[in-house]
Amino acid sequence: MFFLKMKSYVVYPACGSDLSPLLAGFLMQRQPGYFPEQLSGLWSANTLLLCDNSEAVFGFYTKLKKGDFIYSSRDKILASESLYRDAWIQSGIESFKVETIESRKAEVLGEQVSVIEMSFSATKEGNVSFVSASFFFCDYNKLEQHIMAYPKSYRVSGLLLLGMQRYPGFSKRTFFPDTDFLISDFPPNHFSGTFLPIQNRIPELGRPNRSFSAGEGAAIYLSETVFSKYPLYGENFFWIIPGLIGAKSGPQSDLGPEKGHHTISIDSFFEAIGDDFPNFEKELVSLLDEIDKSVDSEKVTVLWDEGGQEDRLLLVIGCWIVRHGIASGTQVNEHISSLIRLGQWQLQTQIENEGYKKVRQSWVKGL
Repeated sequence: MFFLKMKSYVVYPACGSDLSPLLAGFLMQRQPGYFPEQLSGLWSANTLLLCDNSEAVFGFYTKLKKGDFIYSSRDKILASESLYRDAWIQSGIESFKVETIESRKAEVLGEQVSVIEMSFSATKEGNVSFVSASFFFCDYNKLEQHIMAYPKSYRVSGLLLLGMQRYPGFSKRTFFPDTDFLISDFPPNHFSGTFLPIQNRIPELGRPNRSFSAGEGAAIYLSETVFSKYPLYGENFFWIIPGLIGAKSGPQSDLGPEKGHHTISIDSFFEAIGDDFPNFEKELVSLLDEIDKSVDSEKVTVLWDEGGQEDRLLLVIGCWIVRHGIASGTQVNEHISSLIRLGQWQLQTQIENEGYKKVRQSWVKGL
């Protein structure tokens, strides 16, 4: 659905000598839930476009030559900064080698800038795959204007915003119109209203010494456009993470097992706790554990409230979102509202149970 015909890029401003994003495909696949399988094309169909105006960084790339190892698990050769060592180790690859490298000049807003084109081979468990990157030695603002001026030559489907606390302008900015996703170590919900975070962070990406997220790594944010392209299953359905986990209220007729879904009914949970509200933390944690186990499977997980009591459904969804750091308790209501809007779900519950709301807002990450 999302594979691109024209040449497309993931842009990494102020990249330094960090080539670890080239490992993102490996890192995302290390455990379920990082990145829905159906969205893998958003990453794999792109060339990484690196950009930095530092002379020291430019010197790093100009010294690379064909045959150099960026990383080798056998020889522990590391051509990049030691700061990124964990990303290479955690990726599980055996070696990452420069296959081709070529310097050229490119015109950016009337100025000649140096460009280094690179391709690399990654070896893992005897299998070899290839990735490529282009490094532009120039100021990112200039490159951004250049890309915007030539929309038929460049398509920026992704942005890497890692270690950007030195660049406050990136916190509130407009992005390329076709950008489908961000990978960023900004706090959860930082891009609320334009990009929505999905489950889990990638701890191996990001810069521990310059990260907003205190070394937790980078989160994946999907644009509202990507969210809205995923098909909805019947009325009163919306995606929590597109293609991975959704929610439905009312009849289950269009969510049968023949469609490959794993449906978790929350009705039995509320029947079990009865009037023991709000002292049901243990039971709710067990329900969230069941949801996580389902999400880790290969089937789409759907949270379902047969009785149509949407406030109960939103309580469970909200606590699951907070558990995984997708949004905090104070942000979760706004986040759920965005998901509901993208699902075009008209809430029947106009007045929400205040007790449920307080539980959701007081829930904490990891619980």
